[in-house]
Amino acid sequence: MIEGGGSSVKGPEQKLNEIYITVLENSVGHDYDDEEREDSYEMLRKVLGSIVILFAPLSTQSLTRLLDIPKIKVDQTLEDLHAILDIPKLQNRLIRLHHPSFPDFLLDKDRCGNHFWVNGKQAHEALAMSCIQLMSTSPKQDICGLDAPGVPVTDVANSRVEQCLPSELQYICLHWIQHLQKSIHRFLQKHLLHWFEALGWIGKVSKAIYAIASLESITMACNYPQVTKFVHNAKRFVLYNRSVIEQAPFQVYSSALVFAPLMSIVRKQFKDSVPQ
Repeated sequence: MIEGGGSSVKGPEQKLNEIYITVLENSVGHDYDDEEREDSYEMLRKVLGSIVILFAPLSTQSLTRLLDIPKIKVDQTLEDLHAILDIPKLQNRLIRLHHPSFPDFLLDKDRCGNHFWVNGKQAHEALAMSCIQLMSTSPKQDICGLDAPGVPVTDVANSRVEQCLPSELQYICLHWIQHLQKSIHRFLQKHLLHWFEALGWIGKVSKAIYAIASLESITMACNYPQVTKFVHNAKRFVLYNRSVIEQAPFQVYSSALVFAPLMSIVRKQFKDSVPQ
């Protein structure tokens, strides 16, 4: 009964996996040599990985500028993916996913395999860095060229704002912190205890306390409750276990976790780290 139930649940997902893999494989030139195929896989991961983790859709034009990839390469990467993506002919129209299941597929290594798997943490890190890089070169004082500090927003035509603040720049102004938050959250979910242990060995656990407290303030100010809860619990964990980690850093995986409250987010996240 259990096995039968499992297969009925897995059936549709497996079918989706096969469809997505077929489409992706067919988008890579069959006459490519190994090096060319690997280059194509890498470009697919970079372009599709960015599309599936965006907090709002972008056009091909804006995506090209955000990722700093030649337009011809983005076009070549996307040209055979119409079964997965809605890719408008007009370069300034938004690219959209046909089905919301595609991000789950692409971010799951067990489902899509090594060629197409996108590491979500690394993808958010890369996009955060792209956002910061573009933010560092594009925004400037009097960005709309008004030369008049008192001009109200209502007196400036939308077309002028759109021209001076193209879609990719609007996107990064809105979402760069979210990408940074996502990458930090994923890092902490995997490496929080490794970080605490390392600081224990060099006698700097206090640095973790200051860093976590600072990060908590940032996440609270930016209104990201999921990240804030994790960071707050991490702060409580390291404060409570500071002396243990300072005296015997490897205990962060055993006694520190074992004696943490049952509902502790850190305890739940790292339950598999307790030595057997």
